[in-house]
Amino acid sequence: MKKKKLNFKKVFITLVLMIIVFFVSPKIVYYLTTTETQRSLYQLSYQKACTEEIISNKRDQYLIEKQIYSPTINEACNQKEYKDKFFDNYLEITYVNNENFILKINKLLELNYSAKEINQIYQTLSDEQIDEITNKDKIDNLTTLIFQKFFNFNNLERYSNYQKEEKLNDQETVLYVELDLDIPFYTTDYKSNLKDEYLILTNKYYALSKDYEPNDLVKINTAYTNGKTRTIRKKVNEAFEKMAKAMTSQGMMVNVVSAYRSYATQNQLYNNYANRDGIKKADTYSARPGHSEHQTGLALDLNSLSNSAFVYTKEYKWLKDNAHKYGFILRYPSDKVHITGYMFESWHYRYVGIEVATYIYENKITFEEYYLEFIK
Repeated sequence: MKKKKLNFKKVFITLVLMIIVFFVSPKIVYYLTTTETQRSLYQLSYQKACTEEIISNKRDQYLIEKQIYSPTINEACNQKEYKDKFFDNYLEITYVNNENFILKINKLLELNYSAKEINQIYQTLSDEQIDEITNKDKIDNLTTLIFQKFFNFNNLERYSNYQKEEKLNDQETVLYVELDLDIPFYTTDYKSNLKDEYLILTNKYYALSKDYEPNDLVKINTAYTNGKTRTIRKKVNEAFEKMAKAMTSQGMMVNVVSAYRSYATQNQLYNNYANRDGIKKADTYSARPGHSEHQTGLALDLNSLSNSAFVYTKEYKWLKDNAHKYGFILRYPSDKVHITGYMFESWHYRYVGIEVATYIYENKITFEEYYLEFIK
């Protein structure tokens, strides 16, 4: 029996036809089953479900003419969460590949957050924080607050309440709330952290225990105390002597009128002031027991040997511009009363070390502000 010869010509033609069918038929089907508008949207990368939504809402011509592809619109359609009333917003919102992104931005848009605000929210906040925001009423200045130094998401409600009460700008609002100024003085139970060593914060919020006393107190040279016995922490005393000698070499002399004071001494002193002037007045110039910097052994009250008020002396003027070189800061400046809670005290100097004192001096801030930025 003869074998039939393989007709290579027929095989070749068959293969060519198969290839044509394989590659061309889908295109033929595509062109037969789609409109020119759909094809234009496909070319922009919109998926089938989205093209139908876009066309039904008559948004197709705009997108095609402008050659706009919006991943946010595409995803909204795919998730069946597309809302045509938000079309313009979708175009401006940068798509983020997060779970329930479209659902969340729809909620934010319903709350009247703008597309710009939503982009800022997603750039800054976590998914959990965004979830929390979507369940609150709109916070009008949220996107300006979140970019403020020291912003703390957990204090949003405090920011809002304090800003309305005090009519502050966003920067002041965040700073003051983080300094706890929205809380009345002497109503917290914050404990001064003794581990902070020479940077212990003691003020109208932070307090020392009744029995706290530094273990390195030394006597100050009586040449600087009018012969009276006064004590201060050893390192503070060393820094003070260097500063006092520098002043002496320039024809100035300071007298230490107060240094370390125990809880009991401060208690007696404060009560005397309160009995004389009333609590409200006394609180402007005297610390309640446990809240005095003098108990830390890090503070000195200074005076000159002249009879004039210290603020008008050459000693004060020198200290104002040079104390930081020895590690001391003017603790209660005249322009920071709203932060410290104390009247301007030209005589009260606090030791914090040269590096910290220089930073505070150069940046014109209080110790509270430094503590917030670097320690708290």
